This record gives sequence, C-alpha cells and structure tokens, in this order.
Amino acid sequence: MKKQTIYLLFTLFIGVIVVAAVLGYYLLKNDKNDKHTLATELNIANWEDYFAEGVIEDFEAEYGISVNLDTYNDEEVILSLVQSDLGKYDFIVVSGLFVDKMKKLKLLAEIDLENIPNYSNIGAGFQNPSYDPNNQSSIPYLWGTTGLLVNNDYTKENEIGWQDLWDKEYVNHVRLLNDQREAMGASLKSLGHSINSEDKKQITEAANKLKEFNAKESFVDLDQGNDDVLTDKAWIAQTYSGDALELIDENPDRNLDYIIPEEGTVIWVDNMVIPRDAKNKYTAEIFINYLLRPEVSAKNASELWYANTNQAAEEYMDQEVLNDPKVYPPKKIIEKSEKFTPIGESQTIYNEVWEELFVQ
Repeated sequence: MKKQTIYLLFTLFIGVIVVAAVLGYYLLKNDKNDKHTLATELNIANWEDYFAEGVIEDFEAEYGISVNLDTYNDEEVILSLVQSDLGKYDFIVVSGLFVDKMKKLKLLAEIDLENIPNYSNIGAGFQNPSYDPNNQSSIPYLWGTTGLLVNNDYTKENEIGWQDLWDKEYVNHVRLLNDQREAMGASLKSLGHSINSEDKKQITEAANKLKEFNAKESFVDLDQGNDDVLTDKAWIAQTYSGDALELIDENPDRNLDYIIPEEGTVIWVDNMVIPRDAKNKYTAEIFINYLLRPEVSAKNASELWYANTNQAAEEYMDQEVLNDPKVYPPKKIIEKSEKFTPIGESQTIYNEVWEELFVQ
C-alpha cells in the first residue's frame, strides 16, 4: 500500500514538473504578447517632416526598437488606411477634428495614461479637449495656426487678410487648402462669421464666395500650395504656421512672409493616437511618453517652428521660436481665433456645398 502511494505521488510530481515546463516554455515563447513587453518594431505614420531630425533615431538607439515611418499630406488618406487595416499602424498623428471622427467610427484604442507619466507635462489648456474628454484616446502633440504664406514681391506687405484673397489683383494667384473645413473657414472668416457656423445661410454664402476660385486649380494640398508660392506660380497660399516658417527660413533670399490675418484664424492642435487594433500598443505608449520628455518635445517644437502643448518643455526651447509672434500669436489675435469643433447635422450642408464647388 505504501509503495503504491509513493508511486502515485511520484507520478503526480513528475506530471506537475512537465506541466510547469510546458507552461514556462509557452510563456517564454509568447512573452512578446505581454502588454508590458516592448516590441522589436513600431509602425507609425505622421505628416511629412513632422519630427525633428534625430528624434526617431535617438528613440531607436535607446530602446533597441526599429521604427517604420510612413508620411502623408492628407488626413483623409491616413483615415482610409486605418479603416482598411486597423492593425497597420501603432501610432499616428491627426488633428482634433479627426480624433473626433475616428472615435465616432470606433477606430481608436483607449490610451493607458499609467504608461505615459510625462502626460503631466502637457499644459492644462490642452488637456481634456472637447473632442476627447480626459484624453481617453489622444495626447496633444504640437499646435499652431492656419495663415497665409505670401510673396511680398507681389502683395501689399503685411496687409493681407482673409478678405484680400478675393481682391481682383490676387484671386487668380491664390491657393487654398484642399480641405473642406479650412477653405470654408477662410471664407466664413472673411464674411465675419464663425469657422464653426451651423447656419445654413452663412454656410451657403461662404460656399458661393469660394466659387470665385477655380476649385480644381486653386484648392491644393499643403505642399503644392507652398511650392507654388516658392516658384511664383502663386502669390498667396493658405498654409500652416510651422510649414510656412520653415520654408521662409530655408529661402532667406526670397521676399516671403507668414501672415496671421487680423480677423483671427484657426488654432489647431495635432494629437498622437493609437489605432484600435494596433499590434504594439504598449510600445506606442512608451514612444508617446518619450516624445513628451521636455528635452525631446522642445527639440521637436523648436526645430519645426511649431508652438508646444508641453509646458515643461518651454525652458528647453529655442528662445527665438518661443518669442516669435508668428509661432505664439499675440493675445489680440488669439481672442479673435477659434478651434474647429464638430458641426453635427450641419456637416451634411458643408458636404453638399463643397461638392458643388468641384462641378462648376
């Protein structure tokens, strides 16, 4: 009887060892799936030239992670790519409006702020935005304004506002962003209306005013508009602050300027998000935390000439950038400016009048 008991215990002991060994092997083999294990690569997408030189390379060297970067110049393109394959990217940068759109389409993952302690560096005015309460699905990156890149060889120096785009001297030499809300916003602002107007009469009035342009020639993407001014094909281009200032810095021999219209303008905030089915979510959160380090964030904003949402980074920023009113507009301009907000059911009206512009 005793021998049988000993044999049975021995058999159970061996069984436990075998099960433990198999389980240990399985866990070791699959530890890459553990939510707190760094991946070996990170797949990201961002606007072109929207990381300072060396930022990605420094991250790769520090963490031993290979970063695969795709760039785009149209948010509709990146939205389409995410919709077609929710696991394609681990990290992307999009505007506040697109955060709202992607949340409604259930395309975004909920971000674990415990993995992003540097979130505390974000200025209070940029936390908890209306399009993403409590920053559940987005983290602020950089902010800026929409204004006008002008060639002062052809324009009234420092006197260009939204209304001037319709001046007969300029109308055939203007490039507007091929972006519904931006182009409509410029027209609405020129009429004294809000860029977020939901009034059908105002929306229609703004659209009719845009009909004075040849939409297929005048409404272009960001890069083409800037290039057209640089090559004298256009004299004025609606553009984003950092892109314009970088172009001006690179072409000191040209009589270029970036103007924020006195009527006020669009203040936008770009955001870091993680697609819902990202394969490397934890690693993407570590990357976001890295980008929010004060020194890294300061390098990004300073080299790219964009305003920073990261309050802790200000002491590390280039003082020329920090004190530039074209980067950080004066209070009187800020007070007249607005951020885009979702326009609810009025979006249907915007869609209809926008489509009509291209069938003239």
